[in-house]
Amino acid sequence: MLMSYIILAIGGALGAILRYLVSIYFSKLFGNYFPIGTLIVNIIGSFILGFFMGLILEKLPPTSLRKIFIAIGFSGSFTTMSSLSYETLVFIIKKQYFKAGINVFLNISLCLISTFIGYLLAKKIKG
Repeated sequence: MLMSYIILAIGGALGAILRYLVSIYFSKLFGNYFPIGTLIVNIIGSFILGFFMGLILEKLPPTSLRKIFIAIGFSGSFTTMSSLSYETLVFIIKKQYFKAGINVFLNISLCLISTFIGYLLAKKIKG
């Protein structure tokens, strides 16, 4: 049980650090007009989770250290529902309803598509 917590913490720390770096990079690249950093990390994280689910994770028990590291630790901290919610709320408060709707729509639809593509790619690689 202790090893599960350690693996979870390592995966979570790596995902959070990488999320921060990717978000900062894309904010500098595109500015703060739209939360592109959050969108990018959510798409990438969804792809990674879909890929590893298709490759190895779906057959592993929930207590598997690989599943804990990738699915809960890394992907859970790399992607960010709370930032999506906050950034959307800011748009709503500023009465930028179109941006709020686009933000939610892009995150949900592109992340679902990305997860599916990752899953299909893993299945194709597996044969």
